[in-house]
Amino acid sequence: MHAQLKLDNVTIHLLCVHLGLFKTERMVQCNALMQRIKDVVPQDEPLLMAGDFNDWRTVISKPLAENLNIEEAFVSVEGQHARSFPAIRPALCIDRVYFRGMKVQEVACLHGKPWRMLSDHLPLYARFELIKHL
Repeated sequence: MHAQLKLDNVTIHLLCVHLGLFKTERMVQCNALMQRIKDVVPQDEPLLMAGDFNDWRTVISKPLAENLNIEEAFVSVEGQHARSFPAIRPALCIDRVYFRGMKVQEVACLHGKPWRMLSDHLPLYARFELIKHL
């Protein structure tokens, strides 16, 4: 899913992602995703991409960062990906919040009730400040 939000005369690209369970499938999807972003999202415009990447071995993190000039919010703030799955006892880091053209202010993985009851994944929260372009 791709949406565009106009804020203070700046277009912010919002993407929601859910990649497959199998490594080969994820790599094909990741390559298609990177190409699509390169084709439709100007490199100088802010981007926020979040979702279930099913990347517990962090195989696609480096290609995404290098090819799209993006950072992962939890890695940026806490030095590691958030453990968000399964919600009842989070052990895997499969959900991500990637960004560029913004400064991450705060991140949180929402634990306990009611969060663990709403999904098999814990929700991730990230707050950003838009970087002003001159």
